[in-house]
Amino acid sequence: MKLDSLSFIEGVPDHIGTRSSRSKSGKKAKNKGSSFERKIAKIMGDWWDSKFYRTPMSGGSQLRHDYNLAGDLSTPAEDFPFHIECKNQEALGKFHGFLYSKKSAVWKWWDQCVSECPDGQIPMLIFTKNHAPNFVMLPQNVWDKLSSSITVDVDTPSFVIRVDSVAVVALETVTGINKDIICKCLDRY
Repeated sequence: MKLDSLSFIEGVPDHIGTRSSRSKSGKKAKNKGSSFERKIAKIMGDWWDSKFYRTPMSGGSQLRHDYNLAGDLSTPAEDFPFHIECKNQEALGKFHGFLYSKKSAVWKWWDQCVSECPDGQIPMLIFTKNHAPNFVMLPQNVWDKLSSSITVDVDTPSFVIRVDSVAVVALETVTGINKDIICKCLDRY
């Protein structure tokens, strides 16, 4: 018995086998996020003198509990105290927007970072948007401990934006702090 093409494809949705513009934009966003994670992994590896890896499925792996694979980046360095989430999205809008609006995407990202942070680690959100510098959001009490033990280099960007219980600083400022100082300061976090 020979099937005619119409009866064979009955019940198959029209969009099967075609590419939609939605899937293309989704792929672009995923590639953009993956690229940002690789860039941050390199920066963090140079800073901490250890390898950093993109976490399988960006923190969604079922292995995360057995192998401490939480967040977007993971490292075998046992002395690394942070849980890192990376976000590179235009949803950030105007940078100052998160200062006065709890509807800003930054707060959703921060909530995710805090809620997924394993015990004993410190949430660290690294975020940016196109053509903007990289920023780090940390709990304010953590930044206060770190900043009290550093001297600011004139050539290093040194601003702190405090909103509620968090501090936002340039990534360069954080990675400019010696890892031994960080370990010493945060020993009793």
